[in-house]
Amino acid sequence: MYATKRKLVTATSYLCIIMSGTNDAANVGSYTPTPLGTIGDENQNTYLGAYSLLLDNLLAQNPKIRIILMTPLQVFCNDGAGDIRTNAMIEPYRQGTRDIASYYGLPCIDLARVMGWNAVTNPALSGDGLHPNEAASRVMARIIDRFIRQNF
Repeated sequence: MYATKRKLVTATSYLCIIMSGTNDAANVGSYTPTPLGTIGDENQNTYLGAYSLLLDNLLAQNPKIRIILMTPLQVFCNDGAGDIRTNAMIEPYRQGTRDIASYYGLPCIDLARVMGWNAVTNPALSGDGLHPNEAASRVMARIIDRFIRQNF
């Protein structure tokens, strides 16, 4: 997560969808997981602090904007070269996303629970166990479309 004070949306922007957390949980090479932090801690070096700063910035720029948060996807990654991301490592960031959505009164699509991505479906949805392929992107698009139509 990266917090910025730059202009991210316009006054006429209607909708912003944010999915983050997978890279924050990464333990790859010299990267170590981003500390989780706490909601509203305003520490851009923690996941929840940076998320809070980002949301505060978006809402300050356009208080009417609708924001949807999405949890990180399931992962099945072990590339043999040190890129090991497990669902246990990512779960605190998923829960943090659910918690920050609740704190800000924002809707949250829990992709890890509704995507249907699991050890059996992984080969059909990803080439590397981490990044969604075209089929997974279509599934995500249908989930997002249905959510928007039902809630906005």
